[in-house]
Amino acid sequence: MLEKQRKDKVVNVRVSAETKNQLDELARITKRSRAFHLDEAIAAYLQKNSWQIQAIQEAVDEADSGTAKWISQEEIEGKYL
Repeated sequence: MLEKQRKDKVVNVRVSAETKNQLDELARITKRSRAFHLDEAIAAYLQKNSWQIQAIQEAVDEADSGTAKWISQEEIEGKYL
């Protein structure tokens, strides 16, 4: 019989004692594991913040493309200051 392979991966993380206590309490009250709550929290954080990574990569790609319009510091200061 073939063993079903898990897609989950193990990650170790250090948290403060207070954070661990709060996580343990949440797990106890919800009858869910710490791993469940950590996975949910990390997924939500990544979803919330991933736009930054995409925006930075798009800006770098544009700057590297050779078609980007560059302006001087003086032009920036004249427009925004």
